[in-house]
Amino acid sequence: MTRNAKRICSWWGAVLMLLLCLYAAMGILQAGSIFTGERAAQNLRFWGLISTVSLLFSIVFGLIAIRLGRSAEQDLH
Repeated sequence: MTRNAKRICSWWGAVLMLLLCLYAAMGILQAGSIFTGERAAQNLRFWGLISTVSLLFSIVFGLIAIRLGRSAEQDLH
């Protein structure tokens, strides 16, 4: 796989992880507004974990894409 293809795949991964993070954030809002007690706490932990992990992976994929873009620019010069 070429460097440019890896960079594009990394950007797509970052976008998809960010969308998953936003979806999980909506799950957090829903869990907090609909449920009470232990059920709400369980849902908040579940959606909170998904939100945190997907946000971290979005950042990682974005950083990988930026590094691949910078190294491609250096190869041209």
